[in-house]
Amino acid sequence: MLSKKRLTFGGAAGALVVALLAACTAAPLPRAAQGPAPAGVQGTELLPTDPALVIGTADSGLRYVVKRHPNPAGRAAFWLHVAAGSLDEEEHT
Repeated sequence: MLSKKRLTFGGAAGALVVALLAACTAAPLPRAAQGPAPAGVQGTELLPTDPALVIGTADSGLRYVVKRHPNPAGRAAFWLHVAAGSLDEEEHT
């Protein structure tokens, strides 16, 4: 027959558990204000791309990036990045 055991915390262990729970639920500390961006840094600057990349858009609107990868020979690999989510869905009734 299985016996039921009760987990109890007493003394220092109990105080430690209470302190950890209190620390986890405490309000976050305010963040320091950020100063202006350094000269030459703009939020709209594009990052430089590898000149070996072939970048384009298909007629369907699919954007693609192709890069030659000679090893292993005779194989292809691709990765998909779907820039869509539940916020892009529309209610159809």
